[in-house]
Amino acid sequence: MEKRESDSERNFSKKNILVIVILSFIIFILGIYLFSSLIDYLAVLEKKEVYTEIIVGDHYGFDINGTSILFGMIPPDGGSSYKEIILKNKYEEVVNVKIFIKGNISDFIIVSKNNFNLNINEEKKIGFTASIPKNTELGIYNGKIHIVIKRAIIKD
Repeated sequence: MEKRESDSERNFSKKNILVIVILSFIIFILGIYLFSSLIDYLAVLEKKEVYTEIIVGDHYGFDINGTSILFGMIPPDGGSSYKEIILKNKYEEVVNVKIFIKGNISDFIIVSKNNFNLNINEEKKIGFTASIPKNTELGIYNGKIHIVIKRAIIKD
């Protein structure tokens, strides 16, 4: 009878150790994730959001605006339009720039440079090409260009 209790105690002890090891591993992984998220959050220096729009229509047209990137009207025959902006590093450290395009316009825009470093006082022209595939439905396509400027972790 004592042998049975001893076997069950050993099995119970092994199960406890296994549960503790698994929970410790989960807590460790969660801690690494939260720490990396915190580091990433603290590295952000600036976020910019720019409205952007394309009108797919029956002829070419253009629009000039100092606060948005408007590609104007482009026919759905494989036409395209090009806009550019200049980014300058105004910080006293090397920064990393990432550009994201969101909204129903995102399938039509190609960014010339993305995920790059800017040295102190360096400027870079960033081109945005809007290309409309043939047979695209007429209408207004819009979204936002998100520019995220972070402290550079790896410097060029």
